[in-house]
Amino acid sequence: MHPFARPVVLLAACITCALHGDSNCYEPHDDPGCDDPKCEALVCNEDPFCCEATWDANCVEIALDVCEEDDNGGGGGGGDDALGCDDAELIDTVGDFPFDNTFSEAAIDLSGTCDPGPSGNDILYKPVWFRWTCPEDDAYIFSTCNQAAFNTRIAIFEGSCDLETTITCLDDTPGCGVFTTEIGLSCEGGTEYVVCVGSYAPFLFGSGTLTIEPAQRILVREVAWTTDLGAPEDMIYEAWEPAGGVTDWDGCLQDAAKNGDELVSITNAEENTVVAALFSGFSSGFQAFGLYQDLGSSDYSEPAGGWSFTNGDPLSFTNWSPGEPNDTGNVEHVGQIGASGAWNDLDGSRAEWNAYATRRPGTPFRYTWSKEDGGNGHEYEAFALPVDMTILEAHAYAEQRGGHLVSINSSAEQAMLNQYVIDACYSELAIVIGLVQDLDAADYVEPAGGWKWSSGEPLEYTNWRTGEPNDNPVGENFAEMYDNGTWNDLQSGSVAKAVIIEYGTDVSDCPEDLDGDGIVGGADLTILLGMWGQSDENIDLDGSGAVDGGDLTILLGAWGPCS
Repeated sequence: MHPFARPVVLLAACITCALHGDSNCYEPHDDPGCDDPKCEALVCNEDPFCCEATWDANCVEIALDVCEEDDNGGGGGGGDDALGCDDAELIDTVGDFPFDNTFSEAAIDLSGTCDPGPSGNDILYKPVWFRWTCPEDDAYIFSTCNQAAFNTRIAIFEGSCDLETTITCLDDTPGCGVFTTEIGLSCEGGTEYVVCVGSYAPFLFGSGTLTIEPAQRILVREVAWTTDLGAPEDMIYEAWEPAGGVTDWDGCLQDAAKNGDELVSITNAEENTVVAALFSGFSSGFQAFGLYQDLGSSDYSEPAGGWSFTNGDPLSFTNWSPGEPNDTGNVEHVGQIGASGAWNDLDGSRAEWNAYATRRPGTPFRYTWSKEDGGNGHEYEAFALPVDMTILEAHAYAEQRGGHLVSINSSAEQAMLNQYVIDACYSELAIVIGLVQDLDAADYVEPAGGWKWSSGEPLEYTNWRTGEPNDNPVGENFAEMYDNGTWNDLQSGSVAKAVIIEYGTDVSDCPEDLDGDGIVGGADLTILLGMWGQSDENIDLDGSGAVDGGDLTILLGAWGPCS
């Protein structure tokens, strides 16, 4: 079974092949097709009319030419391969394999067998062939992606290039230039596969490279569960797409193990919320965690007995949906969790599992915008939130962590965030930034007046999305960022999905910068004067034991950007 592809149009019934004629291939007759499936395929590959309308004298002439040659071991058919792949290049390893289809004159019609995509017909024009022996059981990628100068199509057969052996085919792959192709397949070690690379149209041809390589799993989403949000230790939870795409539950388990991971166990309600947040972006397929039913367990019974975690953790918490587990069909022996956090028992053999969850000790992503790179020396911490939090609560949380929600003071800073930081949020929207609207400000007016940064910095640069801010609905006095870096105003009670927290320069580098914004200025002066006469080691710059004129002199002497 070939449980996945990236993307794959699964093999349908071979309509043409299923309607073989009953009459002699070497005699004209009114019905389409003839009584030799291999000869029929060879003839119809040259003239589809013979399988669509009637087997006339022209079809007989073609049969006498190609079928008799094929029966004698030469010519167009080639042994057991009805589509004519005798000249296929033999390969038994992974790597890059150059090709050139300029002088190929054939056409492979997969109509009724495999649909490569919604555009055009189902024909691979000017094909070139490879016979590849799979080195070992694994998922593999077959790709011309950005490696050919023309619109490619790929079809893969098992053992031979008869239509009946077609496994999968594909035309265009999103993200691949010039409409080139990338396709995935689960392969069995020692099995021979025939790979056809063709073009979209007979006038498209040239050179290119076919790459065959083991598929790699893809990190789809990452959520940080930190101790200040209830974790026993800082942990990173990761949602992975299995190598090659969709697989069965065992495929998820094996893919995790191959990469040194275990499927995640869920030990309490808080952790369940985290894993649910991890899968919040999935709207189809099944998402796996480490829950399975041990049919050999002493407490096994259907439907609720014998459940355990693959990593050995005890089952001390459950969150089954109402009526679950129910062992529908007597085959549901693994657990699935969705974005709601509710559990369901499912059939693990179904090839519909598109993600699995793992966890590891770790802290949220941080990036330092160094002064050597033209930055301010600040650190930027970005992560998807594992718990429900409003925009207003996100502001307080950033301060609790010792920083503030990011202030964006220039196009250069925005570009830095776009390039290095935003992707770590794993969110398309509701990435909370430190922009707030001060309703008491002298310049306040809806929708665009009174905006400032929560750090106290003035608003000198904006990157509002087209039509924003619009204060619609009324009360949109906070701001979010989309994954393309543009901003939108929204209400304080809106849901925060991710945060970017900015941490200023270290005190030892610029002790006069009391608010940590990288600049010694009016905000720092206000802080100092507010603590006048009091004892505060962070503001007592000269160490005299009290905030006084000596500290004021030091602060004024350092006025301006921290160096």
